[in-house]
Amino acid sequence: MRRCVVFCAGEAGPLPPGFSIREDDLLIACDAGYRNAIRMGVIPHLLMGDFDSLDGALPDGIETVRFPVEKDDTDSMLALREGLRRGCRSFVLLFPLGGRLDHTIANIQTLAFLQEHGADGMLLGPDDTVRLLTGPASLSLPRREGMTLSVFAYGCEARGVTLTGMQYPLQDAVVTDSFPIGLGNHILSPEGGISLREGRLLVIESRIN
Repeated sequence: MRRCVVFCAGEAGPLPPGFSIREDDLLIACDAGYRNAIRMGVIPHLLMGDFDSLDGALPDGIETVRFPVEKDDTDSMLALREGLRRGCRSFVLLFPLGGRLDHTIANIQTLAFLQEHGADGMLLGPDDTVRLLTGPASLSLPRREGMTLSVFAYGCEARGVTLTGMQYPLQDAVVTDSFPIGLGNHILSPEGGISLREGRLLVIESRIN
């Protein structure tokens, strides 16, 4: 399955150990996300957006698609649609968090968009990793020093939530969008387990500052 890596314009910095660009990745930079790609030493295959936040002339030698400022899709959404059109079903959005809160929320919502189109996605920044589980589903994550793990209902309720190997376990719980019971957990075992019977669950790993 070919992966699409989308460079966004959010907070940049070192990425978690273990992440690397693959030779066969489709690399798309969204508007000012091009600057983050260049900071990583990466030349994207495609540059997309309305370019309202990328100063200076556009680079030569990179396929570029310009869109009007007034449009329904965010620049990130345009990149995801293009990745889907080119056959990608696995997506990583780099540096999609931080900066403007509305852009962060919009990027979180793209995870649901991808699932609804038969793909999976992950948001990855210097301090946070965000995934979306849709039940029935399960996920195992390794213990990482200096990190917390939080789960939040995405939608009204997530049912049958079970957390194992953690400081605060849950067993067949209901997690709602009106009480953040899943905030600030810690994986104590070599691996922590998350399972979900029904609904959607945001899974967020965050660095302790």
